Amino acid sequence: MSVFLDDIAAALVAAGVGHTTTGSSDWMIYRGHLQAQPDRAIALFEYPGPAPEEGLSIDYPSLQVQVRGKLDDYEAVRVKFKAIFD
Repeated sequence: MSVFLDDIAAALVAAGVGHTTTGSSDWMIYRGHLQAQPDRAIALFEYPGPAPEEGLSIDYPSLQVQVRGKLDDYEAVRVKFKAIFD
């Protein structure tokens, strides 16, 4: 798995936004995929970013975050996405 996604997931867990351990059904964080269950979930996807800096070996990966909630749970998804953004 991507170290970039692992680091982002770890930061979200440390911030109390979600979790990466199985056994809970609320705000599970997935890296590189999104499973059908649980209803409330966060998915992290890595994409290539801009070209690296010439001669500096600096990469700029891009991140896409998807947040899914329960049916008619839009406000909880907005709150969770704001917490992720912050």
